[in-house]
Parts: sequence; structure tokens; C-alpha cells
Amino acid sequence: MFTVSRVRARLTSLAGAALISVLVGAAAVTLVAAGPSGTLQPTGNGGVQDAGWLSTVGTQCAVNGTNCFAGVSDSDNSTYIQKDTQGGLDASFNIDVSSVTNGHLITAISVTITCAGVDNSSNVRAMWRVDGGSTMNSGSNATCEHGAPTQFTQSFTGLSITKGVSTDLEVGVRGVQIRAARVYEISATITVSALSNSGSLVPTGNGGVQDTGWLNTAGTQCTVNGTNCYAGVSDSSNSTYIQKGSETGINASFNISLASVPNGSTIATISVTFVCAGVNNTSNVRAVWGVDGGATTNSGSNVSCGHGTPTQFTQSFTGLSITKGASTDLEVGVRGVQNQAARVYEISARVTFTVGNPTFTSVTPASRGQNTASQNLAIAGTNFQSGAAVTFSGTGITVNSTTFNSATSLTANVTVSTGATTGARGLTITNPDFGAVTAAGAFTVNSGPTLT
Repeated sequence: MFTVSRVRARLTSLAGAALISVLVGAAAVTLVAAGPSGTLQPTGNGGVQDAGWLSTVGTQCAVNGTNCFAGVSDSDNSTYIQKDTQGGLDASFNIDVSSVTNGHLITAISVTITCAGVDNSSNVRAMWRVDGGSTMNSGSNATCEHGAPTQFTQSFTGLSITKGVSTDLEVGVRGVQIRAARVYEISATITVSALSNSGSLVPTGNGGVQDTGWLNTAGTQCTVNGTNCYAGVSDSSNSTYIQKGSETGINASFNISLASVPNGSTIATISVTFVCAGVNNTSNVRAVWGVDGGATTNSGSNVSCGHGTPTQFTQSFTGLSITKGASTDLEVGVRGVQNQAARVYEISARVTFTVGNPTFTSVTPASRGQNTASQNLAIAGTNFQSGAAVTFSGTGITVNSTTFNSATSLTANVTVSTGATTGARGLTITNPDFGAVTAAGAFTVNSGPTLT
């Protein structure tokens, strides 16, 4: 299986269409980041509530309970959790990450804490964990000053956490000094990369390259764009196969459906997995691939298919930048490179891709006057997703609703207040995966009518 080995990003520099550098295998690929999530508040107590952390009314914070999280979700600093003079105490809180697209990568977690020392200054640090990990990942000590609450943010970067259906994130605080401290607010911001993984893709038919010498299980020649061989390499039981004799330099390719990859996405990696064995002796083969009918000259290095028991190999082709279109055709396969008979029992592919950020083309009408209510604005562009939100810079424009019509069309219903500042406004479209685009000066607020 193909995995993303490392992602390095600096949270504070990411916004909307920021760029991050991702290491895929051994090659560096520049990808468009989906961006930061915005402020995420706790939704409940987490699984770590060490004795000594108390609610505003003085009750012990309960593991996975509800008696403390409200105390750190209120931004007016009227509620809190408090620890006494014990050190090394943790309190964690659940953060809802359902807005993150499954399969995307969380590359940074930023925890913001508002705190104060009770009688003197007191040191604490931010913490986080995912999926109930046995240890909390903690930052460095920060000082909660005595008196007025102080806010600080600790960022944890260089992460590569694949968001799944059940991914659970907890953030919290550790009291590290033997002085009493109060924590008034805890929140998180996560940064998400738009890098997605297709999962295993199996052949849907013979490809356009079937060199003479590749035969199916029954011994008939594999046919170009036919159906007599692909089933032989789509069965994971290793009971069927394609086989070559003593020929060298011959290819067999198979069609792979990319229907699960959104149009407009950028394919960054193609990984080909195959299972093979030598018939009488070991035999060397290599993976090949091509797109849109191109010759399958993109090949890996030779691997040795041992005699006897089938062996699985994966060869990854990184550093790619292939734009997925409605008719993009991917073929993957194998090349026999040694004059020894070989069988290939299974072929599959996996691609990683980034979903394109939205783009802005126009808004119609492009202006409205002060004191106008429930005005429909037609917004055109590309890569819009269901659930996309429209916002405007400045104050005085209320977006009542955003309707997703298609990947190229949104309708925003807006009200412009009487006191809205006149002039040009920026219009921002944000997809649910945090991909965003801002069009500076795209909309104008005009002066409303006056009575004389």
C-alpha cells in the first residue's frame, strides 16, 4: 500500500490557498492546502481528567462527562476549570472534526488557552491526542500571570494524521507547577491538507497495450481493450493470472476507473501493486503506467518474481501533476523484462490527489444599495462543493443563505444594512474541506436613497 510518509507545514502561514510542501516517498511535491479550520470549541469532557482539575463550582472534572467543558467554552471568562497546587495534571476535551473530509490529512493542530494564576503566576502547557492515544502530546511551559487572564497559542506542526470516519481529537491543558491556576477557555484550530487517497483501484478491462506473448489463464492472447485478461488480474485469490513465456520487453496494460477522483483534481502520485511468480525460475518484471492513451513507457525498476509462491510488489511514481478531467484515462500494467516465464496474478492501483480549490469568475449583480433585503446574487466559478459558504469583507452585509447549484454555480441571498459602509468589498467562497478563494473588490455597496 502507498502511504504518505511525512507532511511538514507551518500553521501560522497557512490560509485558504496557501502552499505546503509534502514528501511523497522520496520526492517533494507542492500541493494546495485546504487551510485552517477556524476556531473549534470543545464539545464535551475528554478521556483524561486527572484528579485536581475542578469545575467552576468545585466538582471534579469527569472523564467523558459534561461538567467541565462548558467552563472552557465560554469566551467571556466568567467560567473556568481550576487546579490546586498539584503539578503534572492533565485535562482534555473533545473537539468535533466531522467537518474535515475523510481521507484528508491533518497537518497541524493549534491549541489556544486563556488562563491566570490564582495567587501567583503558574505554568501550564497545551496538550492534544487522537483516537485515545495513551499519551498526550504537550507543548512547552507557558506562564499564566496572576490577575488578568492571559491568552497563548501553542502549535503542533509536521503532523500527518489521516482523518477517518471515527477520528477522535482531544485537546487540553497540563498543569506543571505547584501553584493554583484557572483555565478560562480552550479552543483548537486544525490545518488540513487537501491530499486524498483513492484507495485500491482494480482493473475494469484490458488496456490499449497487450503485446504478443501475454496470455490469460486459459492460454489465449490478451486482446487490446478487450475483456479476456483483466479478470485474471482482478482476483485476489491468486487462482487466475496472465502469463508470458520467454519473451522480453513486452507490456500488458489494464484500464483503471478514476470516477472516484473529482474532476479538476491534481494527481500527485500513482502507485501500482502487482502479485507475481516465476513459472520455472525467477523472472524479472516491472510496473508500467500511462494516461490518456499515452504509451506505457512510464516504468519502475526491475523486481524479481520468485519461483513458486506469489510475491507482492508496489512501485510508486511520485512528483506528478496530472489534472483529472472528465475523460482522463489511466492504464497500469506490467512489463516482462527477462526471458523467463512469469505469471502475474493481481494488479491494482492507488492514486493520491488534491481537490482543486474553488475559483471565482463573477457575481451578478455585482452591487447593491444600502437598506436592501433578501437579494439573490448569482456566483459563477469552479470547484464549488455542496455546503460552500459565501462571506463578505467588512460589516453590514448579512448572508442569509448560500445555495449550491452545481460545481460552477452558487446563489447567495444577502441583506445590506442601512449603515453598511459604501464601497468595494471582498467576496470569499469557502468549501467544506476549507478550500477557499477570495475575490478582492468583487462586490460594491452603493449609497441608499435619501429623502430631501
